[in-house]
Amino acid sequence: MSLTKPGAALPAYPPPGQLRQSWLTFRLILKPAQVSETVVVVGLGEVGKPLFEIMKTRHQVFGVDIDLAAPLNGCDVMHVCFPFRDQRFVAQVVEYIGHYQPTLTIVNSTVPPGVTRRIAEESGASVVNSPIRGKHARMREEMLHYTKFIGALTPESGARALEHFESVGMRTTLLRSPEATEIAKLTETTYFGVMIAWAQEVERYCKALGADYDEVVSFYEEIKFFPPVKYFPGVIGGHCVMPNIAILLDKFPSDLLQAIIQSNMLKEKNVGQEGWREVARSAPASGNR
Repeated sequence: MSLTKPGAALPAYPPPGQLRQSWLTFRLILKPAQVSETVVVVGLGEVGKPLFEIMKTRHQVFGVDIDLAAPLNGCDVMHVCFPFRDQRFVAQVVEYIGHYQPTLTIVNSTVPPGVTRRIAEESGASVVNSPIRGKHARMREEMLHYTKFIGALTPESGARALEHFESVGMRTTLLRSPEATEIAKLTETTYFGVMIAWAQEVERYCKALGADYDEVVSFYEEIKFFPPVKYFPGVIGGHCVMPNIAILLDKFPSDLLQAIIQSNMLKEKNVGQEGWREVARSAPASGNR
């Protein structure tokens, strides 16, 4: 942009119609640059690192990890991306909130129902839940592909989170509570586990009868109201499905969930290392964990 020299005549204003058009163009050009916030991402692992990369396209972003702190006493938004392992998670997040003083905290981690609410109550801060979806191998692309669901305790915090994610090009949907998004994430990954456990069971039937699993499954592949995926009956590995089932079981005792665990243990017992390759073969091409 050129500056007018001192003493030089100011350029004449364009006609009203042209001025309006130029102003609209000017706004469209400047709008992305104006949406700049100070953002802290706590946990730079398989979830936090790609989220950090996405956020820095529009915002000033600082990463925090085990051996890395951000030189800040305040920020606009703090993303929580480290794994939930036990109830100490709540105290850890509350401590980070106290240190970085965000105006909004977003829990991206997969957590038991009620954890986001507890964090908000114990910290007195504005906190929402927004679980990550996507495969770790292509997490950045899938974060931008899938709708970012947000569970908020207040309309204000929900609107704030929507605006924040939309500023980096994410599609968003607001649910009525953080418990809704918390249980949605847990049941989504568990549904995947249910399907694989059923495939494991069908394979056991086939082996007992000397039948071919692929032939048997082809019988119901044409049924339109069935999930349009043939799951490979291998071991359920990774660090999403089975840990999330454990989180659910701790909150909701369930014979069905226990059956998935028992089926997977039986499969582990009966296969060698080849069975651990099931994750890539079992998942739908567009699936997510």
